[in-house]
Amino acid sequence: MSVTADKDSLEYSARGRISEFPNFKKKINQKDWENLISGIDLKAIEQTKSGERRGLYDGSDEIFRIETSGKEYEIVNASDSSENYKQLEKLKINLNNLVSKYK
Repeated sequence: MSVTADKDSLEYSARGRISEFPNFKKKINQKDWENLISGIDLKAIEQTKSGERRGLYDGSDEIFRIETSGKEYEIVNASDSSENYKQLEKLKINLNNLVSKYK
């Protein structure tokens, strides 16, 4: 599954897997966008270390990509090794809640 959010839209794709929600791309309102990004501390993101990639048979990788106007961050499987995972976990929950709201 893949969820992409920007200030204008929310896109959900099951990427070929059976999902409870069909694929969609919808306009996101400003309040939802502000709530989503307000919990992101970029200094903590910079310190968050990626874990090991799992590969095809060991399970899905959890990948967070956060893009700002000046930098792009990619964190893979942070829950395996990072003390800064809590904000990413909150972001994941918030994104899942938005998917449910906009489906």
